[in-house]
Amino acid sequence: MLELQMIKIKVISLLKRTPFFSIIRSAVLNLSKEGRNLRRNERKLLKDLEIRIGLELKQPVSYSKKIVLILGLSRVSAIASEVIIRKSFELAGYRCIVLLPDDEIVKKAYSLTGSDELIPYSEFLGSTENHSTRLLSLCSSISNVVKIAVDRISCGKFAVSTLMRKKRAGSLDFNDSKTHFELGNMLNVSFQNAHAAKKIINTLNPDALVLVDRGYSRSGELFDESINNQTPVFTWNSGHKNNTLILKKYTSKNKNVHPSSLSEENWNKLKEMKWEEKHWNILKSELDCCYKSGEWYSEVGTQVNNISFNKMQLIDLLKLNPKLKTAIIYPHIFWDATFFWGDDLFENYEDWFIQTVKEAISNDKVNWIIKVHPANLVKDNRDKYFGKHSEIIAINKITDKLPAHIKVIPAETNISTYSLFDIMDYCLTVRGTIGIESACFGIPTITAGSGRYDNLGFTIDSNTREEYLSKINNIEKNNKLTTKQTELARRYAFGVFIGRPTHLESIKISYKKNKTADLKVDFEFDTLGELFKSNDLDSISRWIKSGDEDYFNNLL
Repeated sequence: MLELQMIKIKVISLLKRTPFFSIIRSAVLNLSKEGRNLRRNERKLLKDLEIRIGLELKQPVSYSKKIVLILGLSRVSAIASEVIIRKSFELAGYRCIVLLPDDEIVKKAYSLTGSDELIPYSEFLGSTENHSTRLLSLCSSISNVVKIAVDRISCGKFAVSTLMRKKRAGSLDFNDSKTHFELGNMLNVSFQNAHAAKKIINTLNPDALVLVDRGYSRSGELFDESINNQTPVFTWNSGHKNNTLILKKYTSKNKNVHPSSLSEENWNKLKEMKWEEKHWNILKSELDCCYKSGEWYSEVGTQVNNISFNKMQLIDLLKLNPKLKTAIIYPHIFWDATFFWGDDLFENYEDWFIQTVKEAISNDKVNWIIKVHPANLVKDNRDKYFGKHSEIIAINKITDKLPAHIKVIPAETNISTYSLFDIMDYCLTVRGTIGIESACFGIPTITAGSGRYDNLGFTIDSNTREEYLSKINNIEKNNKLTTKQTELARRYAFGVFIGRPTHLESIKISYKKNKTADLKVDFEFDTLGELFKSNDLDSISRWIKSGDEDYFNNLL
């Protein structure tokens, strides 16, 4: 059975190098029930887009020498939402060239939304010498594999992240023969993408690159090669609520930071600004409204249909010891965006979680709560996964039964995360958004990784695993944040949740409150001229030309 699986993997890897792969891929997709449903849905979305758009979005060919290269998306709705980014670059004086995946539906969606300079990514792919076997033979662990780089392109990191996402695995067993084989193939794919990235940059010589995710294979290699060639990379991601985007410009100076982090320049401005109670009221109102409306990161449905409980209700519901303080562990989804930002104290998110839970088991001086990530539900439905969540699997690796002082809040809970601030005395995360929120309420946040909001004066950080674990073992000795620390956290959160989001007017982006949190896009303009005169397009294009790291609203 294992040999057959390996043969299958090898055949697919070989097919990907052929010019007929897109034809073969389409045939395979159309043969499977899941594939047929996916294609049918994409065709329906494409038809709807064609009906709704009803206008000409193409500009006359620009003679600008500046080129922005856009790594094409693969879903019709996402392509529609990207219109605001492409047109902002055009308004800023760039020609947009889109690198397309091999898919006719995708090609038509880009044409419909005003892109005519379309180049298949596969044109830059070619056979490359396979060094994966030799390089893997020099490794003794997954940590060694993650460090593999080719010409300053982090192929090992991208290969491991991509394989973990594909397998929905919190960790990879280096000594497992199947995993070892899959890892070799994924490394080879990354080597091919690294070669393609070099060819793309050398051939097209872009002045800028636009990506969404920059940590999986294909986008990751292109990101690294652009940074290596001093080509700025612009990323866009959904904001914490509907109709907002988070925009960031990357260079060699900030290439490892989280997209929703604050630039050093903006953080310094926030620290220097006169802080008043009204700023905290604006921020608190934003958090309160987004949680209660279910919009809080609705891209993955984190707070849809949740209920607020008061402190006494939660103590009773969770059977907590009211005499003890309460520490809450907020795990990241182990296999999603692993190794994307900063440096981790542990091998991966799963390793951090397991070691943290082990310490929690031995420390009964506080109540412990494990809050399984709510985004698991949407991601499960998107992936059509029906098994246990990674956090539960990891707990089962440690013990058959958790002690009474540790409670688990499952992903399916109807308890609003916002309610937990009333009972939480300590927050534990690697670098999750929850750490910023908790610190705003004076709750000590203990981090286990860099790249976002660590070492800014309002978190408890560590330089080693041992130091971190010691802090967990003695967590009850930590006091509430000081007034100064809390204010620093609020200033930072104000920058992230009030300053950073780009508010959209010409296009409306929202996520349905269904099992897969489907993206919904509506155009609020009737002509191309109207779009180019819109406030949001104007502000984004001015930011592009400014050279600033963050898109930031003028609030300071």
